[in-house]
Amino acid sequence: MLAEHLAAHLRILRPRVQVLSAAGPDRVSSMLDLRRRDVLVAFDYRRYQHDTVRLAMTAKDQGATLIAFTDPYLSPLAARADVILISSVQSPSPFDALTPAVALTEALVAALVDRLGDAPRARMARYDALNGGTVDGTSGAPASGAEDT
Repeated sequence: MLAEHLAAHLRILRPRVQVLSAAGPDRVSSMLDLRRRDVLVAFDYRRYQHDTVRLAMTAKDQGATLIAFTDPYLSPLAARADVILISSVQSPSPFDALTPAVALTEALVAALVDRLGDAPRARMARYDALNGGTVDGTSGAPASGAEDT
């Protein structure tokens, strides 16, 4: 859920963003092209996922930068992460709260836009222009002769 949320934003801002499955056959094939210039963002919270940890360690072994989102108890990812982003998981329910982690992903997106300058804003403008024409199959401009109602 968190990876999809972050990726949805990042895809608008920059190319080559993908969500990797932590388990299954896609896991191995997704590792084939990882390089030193790649960044893997991994989310791992209490009841840590062994497949996520293995995937991240493989990415590190291939030279990728690892950003780990985790809780204050620290996922095993923290031992090799280049960046560790910690958020609270306290909740009155028996399940961890991920609301702080969502806010942290939003902060990461904002920081990325600030750091990269005009490039992500220009890409987002292109996205908005393309998206404006996809709802009803038109370019987004009013049809000629259309009257306001």
